[in-house]
Amino acid sequence: MNATVQTMQDREAKTIFTAANLLAALLLLVAFTMTTSSASAQYYVGTAHSSWLHGHADVIRARGEYNLRTAQAATELEQARSANMRNRLQSVETYFEGRRMNRVYREAERKPRLSREQLYKISKKRAPKRLNESQFDRSTSQVFWPAALQNDRYATNRQVIERLLKSSPSANGYLTAAQVHQINVAADRMLATLNQNIRGLSANEWSQSKKFLQSLKHEVSFMAS
Repeated sequence: MNATVQTMQDREAKTIFTAANLLAALLLLVAFTMTTSSASAQYYVGTAHSSWLHGHADVIRARGEYNLRTAQAATELEQARSANMRNRLQSVETYFEGRRMNRVYREAERKPRLSREQLYKISKKRAPKRLNESQFDRSTSQVFWPAALQNDRYATNRQVIERLLKSSPSANGYLTAAQVHQINVAADRMLATLNQNIRGLSANEWSQSKKFLQSLKHEVSFMAS
């Protein structure tokens, strides 16, 4: 009997000790939380007006970051679209050029080897046409640009070409090899800009402008001294 009572007393003592430990731990947690909250409150303490200004500034900053990221995303999307359009255009041109080369190769294999004169005629036939009088005044070296190429984005290269053409000696209208090269470079840059902005043009405008630039390069080859 006494042993049983002693055992029950021991269990009650352990229970009380455990409860006391839990209570002490809880009190320590509450004290730590209150200390942290108090420190945080002291750190962010301010008047109602200053708190409103702080919150308003956060809203404005958030809106600015949103607008910045939105603009960056739009720019990157447009760049990706332009790059995709250029890649598609190059793929189409590569495909048809491959077909043409394959056709020429098969024809050459089937037929007897062409003479130099025949090759010259074929090359001349495939060459771009020269500019006509409505596109280029040979007496004054004035170029009449298509509407699409009169856009400001082509202004720098247009001016380079016009300056070089008008700098040719009036006696014979010839250009030096260096001048011809510079004109070809400027025309190639205009063609690259044209392809980059293909989405803003109709198929007819793009085709006419491309042929004009090719004919311009072919035209200046006849002006080389």
